[in-house]
Amino acid sequence: AALLCVEAAEWQLKWPGAGFFRLAMDCLEFGIVLLLPIDGWKNHYDLTMRIHNICAELAFTTSHHERAQQLTETIIQNAVHFEDKIQALCTRLLVISTTNDLQKITTESLDVFEQLGEPIPRQATHRDVKREYNQTKNIIKSMSTERILRLPKMQDVRKTATLQTFNLAHGSFFMLEPSISSVIVMRAIRLSVKHGLCATSAYMFGIYGWFVCSQGDIEEGTRMGKICLDILKRFELQQWIPRCYAAVYGRIGSYTKGLRAAYDHLTRSQCVASETGDYMGSVSCGFIRCSFLFYSGEPLPIVQSEVERNLRDCPVSVNGIFQQMLNQFPRVVMLLQTKEENPSLECAEQLVGHPLHCAMDEWKSFHMAIIAYLFDNHELALKVFERARVLDSHNILKSAEIALVYLLDGLICMSVFRSTGKGKRRAIRVARSRLKQLKRLAQHNPRFCNGKVALLEAEIASIRGDYQRAYVLYIAACSMYAGEGMLMEHAISLELCASMCMNDQRKYDVAKDLLKEAVESYRKWGAVGKAQKVEKYMKHDEED
Repeated sequence: AALLCVEAAEWQLKWPGAGFFRLAMDCLEFGIVLLLPIDGWKNHYDLTMRIHNICAELAFTTSHHERAQQLTETIIQNAVHFEDKIQALCTRLLVISTTNDLQKITTESLDVFEQLGEPIPRQATHRDVKREYNQTKNIIKSMSTERILRLPKMQDVRKTATLQTFNLAHGSFFMLEPSISSVIVMRAIRLSVKHGLCATSAYMFGIYGWFVCSQGDIEEGTRMGKICLDILKRFELQQWIPRCYAAVYGRIGSYTKGLRAAYDHLTRSQCVASETGDYMGSVSCGFIRCSFLFYSGEPLPIVQSEVERNLRDCPVSVNGIFQQMLNQFPRVVMLLQTKEENPSLECAEQLVGHPLHCAMDEWKSFHMAIIAYLFDNHELALKVFERARVLDSHNILKSAEIALVYLLDGLICMSVFRSTGKGKRRAIRVARSRLKQLKRLAQHNPRFCNGKVALLEAEIASIRGDYQRAYVLYIAACSMYAGEGMLMEHAISLELCASMCMNDQRKYDVAKDLLKEAVESYRKWGAVGKAQKVEKYMKHDEED
């Protein structure tokens, strides 16, 4: 009878949808009840193990996390061999990940790695990452794409489980200890090359490609992305589409095809994630898509609508780090859309002086710095951004949207010098350093980066007194941003150009026209308060 319950549950699982998942779980729970009187763990060990494992995974999928925790503990206590515990250990890591206790997740993961015979260092420096990367790079560079794809299927149960736990832990380490997350990726790639490919290998090749891109080797990173998709097809891994697409189209593709090119792929990933019950994958793809909409300068109401849709569609019980970051988005958009000309920036002020903990702190600091900069509180913007810059130096994995971070860093330093008259040499040094990084990115993604290059070059020329060259570069930046529909940066470029022209009486009329365009662009973007602030400045200047 218990076996029939398992078969009935597996039949239900062939149909996508949460309703069928719940029906399958009911069948399995009934099967567990039937096994209790006959001491299933002693007399029907394999069947009992099977039914508990499937039920634990379904309990997690349907957000019954407490029940999933109970089932995994039962499996671990009754397992005869370590190999029998592996699936339960992986499920338990998933359950722990919903608590958002990053420290607990990482500690538990490191213990599991040791039990699996693949210990990962509990602390990793940049030198450690570099050493791991060089070892991996030397192996992969010597292998053609065809040779990698011809690797056999992984047969070693422990190695397969190790890659599964690497996948489960990678995201938490990325948020808390980015260096360790990079070491995990390198180890996963070398294990796949040595012992064969499995489902997790596809995703790890995608993340490795993202790492390679962030190190500047865009061509090799793109090759790794293609290998990720080819492995996905070879094993027909429908359920891995969300994670693999997020890595290939959301991360690697952003370096070469721009952010907007990833929209459709990320939308499809979310649909697949919802169908397969991968709610965390859905939230991850949703967060990346919302971020790309924002960084591409799409109108703020569109960004807000997309954020609200993602929050609405996500189960309340999903409490991952991406969910928390997604929850912060409405606050950011609300501040930018405020009708106040001088909104309270208390939320930004609270960040100053607080210790950094994880990538979420970097994300908050960056967005609050944008708000402080736009509302002309440049010194606060610099203080807040300093936090993001410190954490960014430890975060090895970067996506192409880092270009906006580089641009903002240069603009803030320039604006602080203009408002205080101090730090000219530092401002130019920071701007030139960021300009160099932007030019490197622009070689592979000119549409997203060329406007940023022109704008930062214009700022450097302006601060050095070369106003004629600065004007040409400002106008070039405005034209590029207008062509790409990047409303935020288009408005900023117009305002900065107008500000410079205001100092030249001969270009006063030009400055007024530029400010009018800036107001229109800010309004199109949705920053009503900022548009009103610029309009008020125009009226005061005309009266003077």
